[in-house]
Amino acid sequence: MSQNIFAKPDESLKEHTEKVLKVFKSFRKIYQNAPAYAGDPLFFQKLFWAVFLHDFGKGATGFQEQLNPKGKRWGYRHELLSTYFVNLLPYNDNDLEDIHLWIVTHHKDLRELQEKYFDEETYNDRLKEIKPVEKELITFLEEGKRKFQEMFGDEFNLKDNLADNELLFKTLKKMIKNVRMEKKLEAKEKIRGILGRGFLMAADHLASAGKDYIENFPAPSRVYKFHNLYSTQKFCREFKGSLMLTAPTGSGKTEAALFWGEANQKPGEGDRVFYILPYTASINAMYDRLKEKFGEEKVGFLHGKAQYYLYKKLGEDDLTRIRDLKDLNRKILKPLKIMTPFQLIKAFFGVKGFEMNLAELLEAKVIVDEIHAYDPRTTALLLTSLKFLQDHFNVRTLVMSATIPTFLKNLIQEKLAISQEVTLTSDELNRFTRHRVEVLPYDIFNSMQKIKEYLNKGKKVLVILNTVKRAQEVYQLFADMPFRKKLLHGRFMQRHREAIERELSDLDLLVATQVVEVSLDIDYDVLFTEPAPLDALLQRFGRVNRKGQKGISKVYVLSTGSSEDQYIYYPDLVNKSIEVLKEVDILYEAKIQEMIDKVYGQGFTKKQEELFKEVEKSMKSLLDSLYPYVVFEENEDRFYKLFNSVEAVPERYLGEYQELVEQDKYFEAMGYLVNISLNQFFKLQKQGHIYRKDNLLVVGSRYDDELGLILDEPESILEGFI
Repeated sequence: MSQNIFAKPDESLKEHTEKVLKVFKSFRKIYQNAPAYAGDPLFFQKLFWAVFLHDFGKGATGFQEQLNPKGKRWGYRHELLSTYFVNLLPYNDNDLEDIHLWIVTHHKDLRELQEKYFDEETYNDRLKEIKPVEKELITFLEEGKRKFQEMFGDEFNLKDNLADNELLFKTLKKMIKNVRMEKKLEAKEKIRGILGRGFLMAADHLASAGKDYIENFPAPSRVYKFHNLYSTQKFCREFKGSLMLTAPTGSGKTEAALFWGEANQKPGEGDRVFYILPYTASINAMYDRLKEKFGEEKVGFLHGKAQYYLYKKLGEDDLTRIRDLKDLNRKILKPLKIMTPFQLIKAFFGVKGFEMNLAELLEAKVIVDEIHAYDPRTTALLLTSLKFLQDHFNVRTLVMSATIPTFLKNLIQEKLAISQEVTLTSDELNRFTRHRVEVLPYDIFNSMQKIKEYLNKGKKVLVILNTVKRAQEVYQLFADMPFRKKLLHGRFMQRHREAIERELSDLDLLVATQVVEVSLDIDYDVLFTEPAPLDALLQRFGRVNRKGQKGISKVYVLSTGSSEDQYIYYPDLVNKSIEVLKEVDILYEAKIQEMIDKVYGQGFTKKQEELFKEVEKSMKSLLDSLYPYVVFEENEDRFYKLFNSVEAVPERYLGEYQELVEQDKYFEAMGYLVNISLNQFFKLQKQGHIYRKDNLLVVGSRYDDELGLILDEPESILEGFI
């Protein structure tokens, strides 16, 4: 075949097709069982031809002229013309329908194609542009026939001539009717569409990114060379199937989970492993940790601010590399991905590229860490999504946390059919005993003298309050004291928060909110905390004597908080937690499950249970309506409404933000954004303290570099377990 037909300005059609075929070959090896899930023994044979033919339409004269630097825009879709050559394949109409659909939607979804290009007269007119190179393309097709026979070992005979292309438009019209619910797709047909379109899109994208194969899972047993393993790690190293794991922080939960991921691999170690964590800070820390162990080519991470995090790590000179890394993390490439639950759930809302995201999950191993941290809405979304993946994609799941209330364990085990649970022995658990608890019969303001005494003794003191407003008030009481001190909460601009976090290990005093419960590598000597549910308090305790190298450290729990705590936590859970802790002196780790169940023995509140069932029902309906080949933009709006915060720029810094944007320094500009809960947003909007300027939210409330954004309104109640 002539090298004069180009797929890209610097790459011939032949070169690009061969690259995509290499990726296809890798997919076929990794996802070897895909035909069974698609209900089609010919699945990979048909996908081979979809891959081989997907860009044949680029031979059209208008497309070739468009590739010229001075060429004018063509205005048509090459994918439609590529399907012309499907008529030479000796398959029945049902099989040809699949190949047509995979090819024609590998860039645009059916709805967009229908709106702009479903016109047979225009199609036939554009098809004439293929005629000058038709013979060359058919010659190349003969080369494809030889490659097919090498790969599959079957003799393959093409048809003698090109029939008309009526089947294409019959197929497209039929699918649009299906999408309109005039006919439901069978489950296998739906899965076949998801896998076919997903793998073709993924192979095309990877080849364009310069990749010709996908990585295997990095066996943790060859990386972690521990002399002694905890009982949980030994168990996970051998156990096959879905599992629940409870073990305290510092007991090697992550390594145990990765051992489980290895134990559940098919021969060849190609199964993907997804590690789900609730917070971006946790994900960033885990990414750095695992990347160091397994290498950047094996480990990826996904969350809404991943690109910003890469910028902060790599610097402004690596903008191209940052974009490339973010892009590759989204593709079917890296075998170990760390992400938020929303990155998993997002695919089920039918957003752009969802078939590629779901195809990647075929026979995957999903690790869900810190399961207790999710509210009932997210828990319902996550469990329903995982159940779908179990039923249709044979996904295995490991659910774990340091503490899981028994009612939540039972719920998860029921929904995901997990019959096996593993935890440390009592002796192993008690090795993690690090704290002595004392409940103080007053509030934080009556604790000031005791806090000062510890500071004067040279102790590193951590003070945790339940609201930003209370944290700001308390911090100012230390203003004139000669200690190294900082305030930390979620209402700082990103750049200020990062600066504070860099100093945390060098402070004498840290006054903070719940933000310190998550993934910050801090280790203080003594804690003073406002009352909260037991799970939250245990997380706070973990920021004192973190590694257990200080013997038994003191943690003080105040019995009285502020009047606004009722907007943060359920008073009943807080009161039960305080009563349980009053009975404790040394907090033995082996007793924690019993304590947790005393607090959470009743399970969900009535309101939480109703919310869980409502979201579960809604999610099942969404899954039922999911169709391959179609992006549901209305569902994308529904997805983004799951997030309960917005970002704004403090009015004081608006000029600096705009100046950076004008200089195209977008990542630097992102450092000026501050998070505001939706509840706060609506109240600020009502008061006229927040407004839009050029699609940017600006908050007019006072912002202080040391105190953060100052608002008088309480935050909304969290429908959570903690």
